[in-house]
Amino acid sequence: MCVCLCVCVCVCVYVCVRELRQGNILSAATYLTHTDPSQPHTLTHAQHTLRTLLRQPTHHCLLTHTHAQLGTAALPDDRTFQQKVTVYDSPALGAADREKPVGEFVFVFKLAASGCWLISEIDRV
Repeated sequence: MCVCLCVCVCVCVYVCVRELRQGNILSAATYLTHTDPSQPHTLTHAQHTLRTLLRQPTHHCLLTHTHAQLGTAALPDDRTFQQKVTVYDSPALGAADREKPVGEFVFVFKLAASGCWLISEIDRV
């Protein structure tokens, strides 16, 4: 797997997850394949799609986690890249428990016609 591709995609995942944690849905939506900078309505569509996904109980922890850790990556074909991400939540102040994983996801990237890797799916594992 190309190291440059892996670094590029990992940075995209990191930034997207950080934006979600901070509640910046519009910024996070710019990493979705539904966006085209020359067409403002596509960003609105991507933002709506992402908001709908995050309203699902299975994906809501992407908004409330305290930090994320990248896991394994795979390149099933030359136009698809998959990156596993685990999100964590810190225990209540004074609790004896350590940080616990609250969700595992696979971010699926597709290679766009422009040559950019953009998120096409965020699947709960």
